[in-house]
Amino acid sequence: MSPLKAPERVVGIDFGTSSVRGVEVTTHPKKGPQVRRFARIALPTGAVEDGEVMEPNTVGDALKRLWEKGRFSTNKVALGVGNQRVLVRPFTVDDQPPARVREALPALVEEILPFRAEDALIDFYPIEPHPSDIGRVNGLVVAAAKHAIDEAVRAIRIAKLRTHRVDLIPFALSRVHLWGEYSNGTIALIYQAPSSTTVLIATNRVPRFVRIIPAGDEDVSTHMQQVLGKDLEELSTEFSSRTRNQDPGHFKQAMGEASEQIAKAAHGTVAYWANSTGQSIDTVLLSGRNMHSPAVFERFSSLFDNDTKLAHPTGGFSLHESINAEEMRIAAPSAAIGLATGGDSWL
Repeated sequence: MSPLKAPERVVGIDFGTSSVRGVEVTTHPKKGPQVRRFARIALPTGAVEDGEVMEPNTVGDALKRLWEKGRFSTNKVALGVGNQRVLVRPFTVDDQPPARVREALPALVEEILPFRAEDALIDFYPIEPHPSDIGRVNGLVVAAAKHAIDEAVRAIRIAKLRTHRVDLIPFALSRVHLWGEYSNGTIALIYQAPSSTTVLIATNRVPRFVRIIPAGDEDVSTHMQQVLGKDLEELSTEFSSRTRNQDPGHFKQAMGEASEQIAKAAHGTVAYWANSTGQSIDTVLLSGRNMHSPAVFERFSSLFDNDTKLAHPTGGFSLHESINAEEMRIAAPSAAIGLATGGDSWL
């Protein structure tokens, strides 16, 4: 089973703290979905924080340069959300048309939101009919703060691009990684991003649970600065100059130690789901730049009794011959790839 095909040309955009990444996916007649174009542009400190655009003008200028570098064939953008200001919870609603469900959601979920319903974009992802309550549907309610999305959309407009859709990053990641041998069974996909770590649990590729832990690469970097005696600029240069397998021993050790608490939080999240549902995890799949460090992989895998594996940086997508595979491994653009492949929009 292969990943989903991209129905149209859309560039997936992933905003990190130190860079913005863009990916365009096409369909190769023999190889299937393929990363056709990719580019990455560095961002100055403070332009993006915790996955949110703080300086739209600065980010808009970076997007203009990203388009020049990537030579993307479209101005349509798929924007992802997935930091700690996004809530994803199991929820049950009446079985109604999607438009009716969306209309009723603000009043239904107001009590569980960390922000006012009128300040949020809210949607519902249906999974299955309720087993004992006829006329009801189990699924996931997804809510994100409007402000965070509005600033990103503003940056996209400044770059004279068009926001085609807004997608949940955990869902985008599932489209990239849950294929082939990971199409069946219950998989815990753990993705470490700059400011957060996502835990997504899916059965036969259908997402059933999502938690976003408010700690990620940046927290690891802060710890490593103290241990290695390097400032952020020096550390960022080292991070971007090589893959994690190429890191020297002391660098790997510091990264492993810095990832300990995130690994424990992810393990606790998976254990909570397994205990509350009575279901077991078949495979734990690790994704993200830091996960490719042997020391980090060891920290995570030692906590799980399940089969723990490292996800391929580009999932089931091949690369066009013009794209440097080494650069892709360093950039870890799986979120941007998933955003480029489709998904429902909140806009």
